[in-house]
Amino acid sequence: MAAFKVYKRRFISLFILALLNGICAANAAAFTTITSQTSNFFQISATKVNWLTNIFGAIYLVLAWFVPFLVQRAGIQAVCSIAMVTMTLGAWLRYAASCVPDIQSDAYITPAYFLLFIGSLCISISQPLLQIIGPTFSELYFAPRSRLTSTMIIALSNPLGQAITALVVPKMVPTHPANREIRLLLLVLAIATLCLSVTVAGIRNRPPSPPSPVCDLPRESTLISWKILLGLHRPPAPDPEEEKAKRRLSRRATITVVRRNSSHQFELEHPIPHIDENIHQQHGMQIEKLGQLSARNRVDFMLLTILFGIFVGAFTSYSTLIEQIYLPYGFDSTQSGLFIAAFVLTGSLCSSILSPILGRFCPGTSVQIVKIFGPLIGLAYAGLIWIVKGKDMGGIFLTNILIGVFSFVSLPIALELAADVTYTAIRPEFPTSILYVSANGVSVLFLVIMDSLRGNADSSPPFEMSRALIFQGGAVLLSSLSIIGLQAKKRRPDIHMM
Repeated sequence: MAAFKVYKRRFISLFILALLNGICAANAAAFTTITSQTSNFFQISATKVNWLTNIFGAIYLVLAWFVPFLVQRAGIQAVCSIAMVTMTLGAWLRYAASCVPDIQSDAYITPAYFLLFIGSLCISISQPLLQIIGPTFSELYFAPRSRLTSTMIIALSNPLGQAITALVVPKMVPTHPANREIRLLLLVLAIATLCLSVTVAGIRNRPPSPPSPVCDLPRESTLISWKILLGLHRPPAPDPEEEKAKRRLSRRATITVVRRNSSHQFELEHPIPHIDENIHQQHGMQIEKLGQLSARNRVDFMLLTILFGIFVGAFTSYSTLIEQIYLPYGFDSTQSGLFIAAFVLTGSLCSSILSPILGRFCPGTSVQIVKIFGPLIGLAYAGLIWIVKGKDMGGIFLTNILIGVFSFVSLPIALELAADVTYTAIRPEFPTSILYVSANGVSVLFLVIMDSLRGNADSSPPFEMSRALIFQGGAVLLSSLSIIGLQAKKRRPDIHMM
């Protein structure tokens, strides 16, 4: 008899993890809305300023592959501790860069820019550590019907941190700042990072009792999990007698749900719920053995990886270049910050309303939501090609709001669907890491291409980015058509039980 229970303390850990992701995003987005001011202060080009953000995507591509191993070996608390140590170090290095005397220099890489870049590199190490553990944390701490909400809070805390930064930073650093404004900004970020780093003590590796049967599923090692995901693993032939014994046991499976002290406790007389044939047939689910992924699930995961990568990568590149996109058309840093806030805040609000409803009452509609919103995201990005040139504030705000709503509602759903279609073989951090790797790879690629498509001083207006918007809109719209082949369904069996 196994008891499954959720604890109130899970909300404290969730809040801390959201805060850590938020401050990480604030550090990452510190220069996105003050590109020109940063360029003037440190005497560097706009491209060098962009690389202070590009480094986050580049480090993500390298480090994300090792995060599942760290989670398996060290646990969630240790991973968060490593993230906060590197983030705090990086934040103070960037502040030190602003204090370097004689910033003006003819050298290609000045001492100040070197410290600034190394500080950004240290901060970039923390981002994959904090983002990838989101679905794993949700599975370890939350009941099945609450997992989507938990994943949503962790996933959206990062762009929410970007939005708050986009609103606050232009107020702290005006268009023609004195030296002290940028120095003060970096000092505030360093102090905030240091203060929040101590909250890691409130996160535990796992609760005393698991919240659902899926947490007790035997999962493979890191190396075998990667082989399974890539289709390189060949499992040994099963023992026929052992399979018969498991099938007999599954027919006697029962679940009892009771309330105790405002918590939920689940008692399960069934250690291996994934092989209950009646449950799978009732909900139209395929029976899959542990350590194996069907061809259909591999296709679904591949499509989710492509869609997640394009949508999140486009969002990251757009928010990074947003000031440079609108500045040639007469908009300033404050207005660019408002555009970011428009799509992040409205998107977060809609996602915070819809995610609990979908997770608790409509868990089977996730694929339909993504299939509807995917093409709409592509159309919204394509609309930017004409909206930006028109200089219509109402149209710009509306387009940004639509991008935010469609993207942010789809983001946590995609993360949970990826965990669902691979649950029989690997832990949630594996598909999450691949999804975020694809997103950051696309982000770096988009940033480099869009920067190269920037107009020159002879363009009308000078340094406009209309060609970059055409590339971005076309790429997102074309990739969104691949969503037609997605058939992913909720396959973790406990989602139907509780």
